[in-house]
Amino acid sequence: MASDGKHAFLINSNKAFYSLPADNKLGLVDLTTAQPAPDAAIESPQGLCRVDDGHLLICTKSQVVTLHVVTGKTTPLINDLSAPRAVTIDAQGRISVSDVGDSQQIKGFSRDGKPLDILGREGGRAAMVLKYDPIELRNIVGLAIGVDQRIWAVEASPLRRGTTFSTEGKWLTDLSGPVAYNVFGPDLDDMSTICF
Repeated sequence: MASDGKHAFLINSNKAFYSLPADNKLGLVDLTTAQPAPDAAIESPQGLCRVDDGHLLICTKSQVVTLHVVTGKTTPLINDLSAPRAVTIDAQGRISVSDVGDSQQIKGFSRDGKPLDILGREGGRAAMVLKYDPIELRNIVGLAIGVDQRIWAVEASPLRRGTTFSTEGKWLTDLSGPVAYNVFGPDLDDMSTICF
């Protein structure tokens, strides 16, 4: 595996896919034979998402592409992103992408890649803030849309925050942990509670 810590893993159609962003490859293992298959050449693959048995969504350098599982062919779906990191799709075909880099937002798209909406403030949360704002995001590395249609986002920042939004863009909840895994810190929603 590459050593930059930005890996993704997904199982679809008896195949395990894993990203190797530093090597510009998408790895593949056939789970029926437990044998590796040839890697797919994809520029800096990041987040992976299953669309159906035959297709995946993959975040690359500045776009999200669709991968046809059988042929290995990729087709650009969403372009002109700052740095897409995670992607998810719901049962109705709504695609959500965390766009880190200069954007630091979650962007919504239709199944055919047309822009729908944007969650979060452009540029995101600064490293040092005087007043906490729940719609300022920082480095969203995990996304999912639940059966309740909430968008679940996980940050890889010192705040260790998980956040939920409605698909209409309304902030719903924060789940915050301590500033580091090996120390303690206050719950930002209730300063009388200490996490450790």
